Amino acid sequence: MNEWKTELNSFLEMIFNAPYGTKPFWVSAGIALGVLLIFGWLISNFIFSAKRGMIISFIANLLPGAAAIAGWIAVTLYAVPELNAGPVRDYLPLAGAILAGFLATMIFSRFILGITEGKVFISMIMTYACVAGAIFIGGSLVKNVDSGLESLENKQNERQQESDSILQY
Repeated sequence: MNEWKTELNSFLEMIFNAPYGTKPFWVSAGIALGVLLIFGWLISNFIFSAKRGMIISFIANLLPGAAAIAGWIAVTLYAVPELNAGPVRDYLPLAGAILAGFLATMIFSRFILGITEGKVFISMIMTYACVAGAIFIGGSLVKNVDSGLESLENKQNERQQESDSILQY
């Protein structure tokens, strides 16, 4: 179980492009979940006529992502170590994630949203495209703001030290 947690942390660090537990990581995760909530609901209900509430749509949109993460981790832990180096070993976790996400979409999300297979598939693609864009744009914005705030904090500390040294004389 500890291997799964370690792999989950490394996968989330790879997705959010920030170390686990830092402010940019959590802000990027919040942005991703917020976009999944809002855009998933808007896309599935207003474009594809799912007629479900916001929380039900969020759960239906979250399941394929969770299944894709589980598929990635399972393939990474159990199949990849048995393979020789090469393109199959490099792309097998991605294939496992895509397959797990597709199966979760077709088995669970379709029934939760109450729309056809094609509509739910396109809805998930559009929703996760919005999430990926938000992570990319929001993550870089968060890193810039965080580095700017850190720079301001360092300058404030330098000025405080200078004023303390002036007061000592």
